[in-house]
Amino acid sequence: MRKLLLQSAFLAVACLAARAQNTNSVSRPDYQSFKIIADRNIFDPNRSPRSAGRTEPRKAAQVESFALVGTLSYEKGTFAFFDGTDSSYRKALKAGDSIAGYKIAEITADGVKLEAEGKQVELNVGMQMKKQDESEWQLAGNAES
Repeated sequence: MRKLLLQSAFLAVACLAARAQNTNSVSRPDYQSFKIIADRNIFDPNRSPRSAGRTEPRKAAQVESFALVGTLSYEKGTFAFFDGTDSSYRKALKAGDSIAGYKIAEITADGVKLEAEGKQVELNVGMQMKKQDESEWQLAGNAES
């Protein structure tokens, strides 16, 4: 009996020693162990919140705008200066020229009159016109800095 008890104790110690050796072995972690760092990188500038219900990304609305930044009258004529979200809106124009589908009907010291499709819009210096996606141009008040 004593011999059986001694053998059982020896076997238990041998199993524990073998198990301890397996858990203390140095193994090299694979890429999958660290994949979460790349997937949830808080420093990624293109990171977006995860959503379970969304299958395709939402398209951001495209907003275009142009503003009247000033007028100038001198011996070569009277000009209106525009700035906008696109380079085609950044220009100096005289009466009769066009911007964003509007013809410049009149230039005064403090603004311009724009015409398109029989409608007239008065745009004072510092004011802007905006449109979102394919909608029509709207008078939007003061230009944003």
